[in-house]
Amino acid sequence: MKLIGLILIVAGFLRLYAIESHTEFLADQGSAGVVIYDWLKTGVAPLVGPTVSTGQRPGPAYYYIIVLPFILSGFNPVVPAVVFALLGVATVYLLLMIGKRWWSENAGYVMALLYATSPLIVSQNRNMWNPTLVPFFITLAFFGIVKRWY
Repeated sequence: MKLIGLILIVAGFLRLYAIESHTEFLADQGSAGVVIYDWLKTGVAPLVGPTVSTGQRPGPAYYYIIVLPFILSGFNPVVPAVVFALLGVATVYLLLMIGKRWWSENAGYVMALLYATSPLIVSQNRNMWNPTLVPFFITLAFFGIVKRWY
């Protein structure tokens, strides 16, 4: 139990340390802010998500996850990025649980440590961007499957 605590602290530190200077704020984040603002102004919740590069519009979960952090922070884009970073830390824990259940305790710790310290993943977890949520929800789905059948 102590080792996972240490891994989660490292994961949190790597994702949250100086996040305000490492997170991006580009057109995608700005358009999300506009959608949230329009939602609050008109009272009409978005029913589709932002357009992805291949033209599809996924579900609106991205907007629903960032709306409360946006409102509470006065539309500061760093706060939703913090939420995404914390979801990245939660993913580390879920990977540990999957690895322990599917293979072995050591495999779970290795999976969690690799995900916690991977520079690319840490960098991606610091951004308020709709694909950032994919690893968390896919891992959560696998966790549910593993818990149900193994």
